[in-house]
Amino acid sequence: MTNKKKIDYDRIFLIDIKKWELPMVVCIGILIIFGIVYKAGSLETGYHFLDDHEIILQNEVLRTASVPLYCVIGRVIRDDLWWRFRPFYWVERILLVYFFGTEFIYWNYYIAIKGVITFCLLYFTSRYLKYPRIISLLFPCVIMLGHQFTPWYRNGNQESLGLLLCAFTLLMIAMQHYYRKYRSPVFNILIVIGAILCGLSKESFTLMMPAFIALKLWLEFCRKEERHSVSSLLSCFRSNMPVYLSILIAMGIYVYMIVFQVGVDNVSYAGFHKGTPLLEYWQHTCYNLSVYLRSYSLLALFILFLAVMCHVHSNIKKLTVWKYLGGAAICIYILATQLLLHAKSFMWERYIIPWIVGYAFLFVLIGFRYFQDNTIQRLLFIATISVFVMKGASQSYSMALSYALDGQAIQDYFQCIMEHTETDSKIICAFYDGELNLATESYLEVHDRTHTYTYSNAEHSISDMVKLNEEHSEELSWDNADVGVCYGYQEEEIANLMGFSEKSEYTAEPFGNYCVIYGNVD
Repeated sequence: MTNKKKIDYDRIFLIDIKKWELPMVVCIGILIIFGIVYKAGSLETGYHFLDDHEIILQNEVLRTASVPLYCVIGRVIRDDLWWRFRPFYWVERILLVYFFGTEFIYWNYYIAIKGVITFCLLYFTSRYLKYPRIISLLFPCVIMLGHQFTPWYRNGNQESLGLLLCAFTLLMIAMQHYYRKYRSPVFNILIVIGAILCGLSKESFTLMMPAFIALKLWLEFCRKEERHSVSSLLSCFRSNMPVYLSILIAMGIYVYMIVFQVGVDNVSYAGFHKGTPLLEYWQHTCYNLSVYLRSYSLLALFILFLAVMCHVHSNIKKLTVWKYLGGAAICIYILATQLLLHAKSFMWERYIIPWIVGYAFLFVLIGFRYFQDNTIQRLLFIATISVFVMKGASQSYSMALSYALDGQAIQDYFQCIMEHTETDSKIICAFYDGELNLATESYLEVHDRTHTYTYSNAEHSISDMVKLNEEHSEELSWDNADVGVCYGYQEEEIANLMGFSEKSEYTAEPFGNYCVIYGNVD
């Protein structure tokens, strides 16, 4: 038998990192992120119903507050802890309100810039783990493009901040591994800070914290020259025990807060609720994989099928297979915990994050190692992922375009309300979705339409939800309503409540899904 010549993958795949790669990947990130949001028109769409009301309300609070900025931040965090755990998200959000106010174009550019930075961090994470440039480009594309593109054009989300911090932490771990500086105080401090802040961004990222520990520990363990054993693994853990314990203690505090302070059943559409059978969670998980995550499930099945059919051994031989199995176990932990967390709320759009991070690590990075020995199989694998990414880019554009069109409809909707009302006009919001009522009332309250109220379809009652100004003593009823706003399909119902019996008595102007109803002037 002839001895096989050892393949120099560093030379073939150009693993060495060049100085020109940073400007290159920044330009690619700008072309992808800004290209999509600029082409779709979502950069300049202004106020939206989804969470943007928080911005104008907090801006009003900061404008009129007589206390320091840090006191406002602390109060907002305390109020939010009654039902969610995302304190660092609110720190960022209040600071942005302080600097940007309600100039939504600044917010949109800031979010897109965060997307570019996240793209670059994920790219170099792959590069420092010694992957070729093409795979390193596909890696962040799989994570960021697709239905989960929402955070890069929508203001009110925790995923943009959480994924940015997650990518930063992963990059620090990858760089530490690349330079073999496992005990470097600089790297270790940055890893701890990144992991702790990431966990403070949202509950789903709190569950990512053990993955940071496991990845750092496993990479160091795999790099050791001596024979690998349990004692060797424990030695790696002991050598960086302050790092691991810092992250574990922080996570323990977060979990305690979530379970005993916040509660796991305060959000009706998410979490874990007493009395919900386990079978329902299992059914929802299967539904997530077969419906909301269908394209990812099909891609995973295809890659697994390709691996079985190819019978490739590649670098994954008897002596190294356990290394990749360990990495796969970390990825499976991420996938499983996120699926469990979203079993009730379903996993769609931005909720796919950070599940998609574990998915990309498993099926893009570890998957590539399986096919890298054979040129045809390697090219087939890269082509498959590339087609998937192009489909994801198309989905991202479609969603950003829909968001932009909705934003334009909302601007026209508010313009119509302002044109047909005075400062003392009575406006009643009657959307079935309470958040739209709150968003409409918030916007109008800060634009001198203080007599704006919300109608509860369930309780058939009218109330003032925002109360930025002193309460009015007027009777809250439909009898003297000047304008009613609702979904288009509610037109007849709301017109009847306003006292209109004939179509000729009122005008209903549609703006996308939204409708403004007001009486005709004789």
